[in-house]
This record gives sequence, structure tokens and C-alpha cells, in this order.
Amino acid sequence: MHGELLTLGVKIAASMVWEMLRVAGIGPAPGPTATTWATSSAPRPPVLAAGRG
Repeated sequence: MHGELLTLGVKIAASMVWEMLRVAGIGPAPGPTATTWATSSAPRPPVLAAGRG
């Protein structure tokens, strides 16, 4: 949000944006899922080609 405000010409410190969000009860965005490279690149069963038969 801080960068977007700067783009619009609003000069405000990043810490002030953080404080305003905290007071409003808006926390940080959720972190990434627990997917790791090991699980996302694990071998998968082959996909059957559509329209064959």
C-alpha cells in the first residue's frame, strides 16, 4: 500500500501506513501455503489424452 500511495503522490512513511492498518484491525496478508519445491515437483500420474478411443 505504501508504494501505491507514493505513486499517487501521497507522501507518508511506511511505518505510518502499518500503524493505520494495525489500528483498523487489518493484519498482514497470509503467508504462502506449505507447498515446497519437493512436493510441487513430485512425480504425478500420467494424464490420459482426451478424445482417444
